[in-house]
Amino acid sequence: MSRSCVLLCVVLLTGCALRPRYGEVVAAQTPGSEVKLTLVNSANNQPLPNVRVEIGEGKARYQATSDAKGLLTLPNKKSYRDENSLIVVTLPPRVDGYRLGLAPVEAAPAEPAVAPVPDGAAKPEGAADGGADDGVTRL
Repeated sequence: MSRSCVLLCVVLLTGCALRPRYGEVVAAQTPGSEVKLTLVNSANNQPLPNVRVEIGEGKARYQATSDAKGLLTLPNKKSYRDENSLIVVTLPPRVDGYRLGLAPVEAAPAEPAVAPVPDGAAKPEGAADGGADDGVTRL
């Protein structure tokens, strides 16, 4: 085997090794019909915006592009895990590596708590607390 053939084989195998499989990134028990992923530069942990990511085989390919925060959404499909689909990330120039993983789940905004009004404090007009200012005649 010639040196150029060996070199070509090594390059091709290395290229495949750098591409994650869908099942390595998205676990089978991940809930929902879509999964949000985060894409960061492995050298400096900075988000990678406007990066195209593809998954699937043949004509059934799905494409997404990361936003300014490096976030993107892919379908959560069992068939991608069953087919052991590659996730293809097209990196911009001068970026040598990346990390792709599930994005942290954002917590729903909490409802504002209503603080109780201490006894003796002024209450809003019309407050129905049984106080003397509420316009109710008491016996």
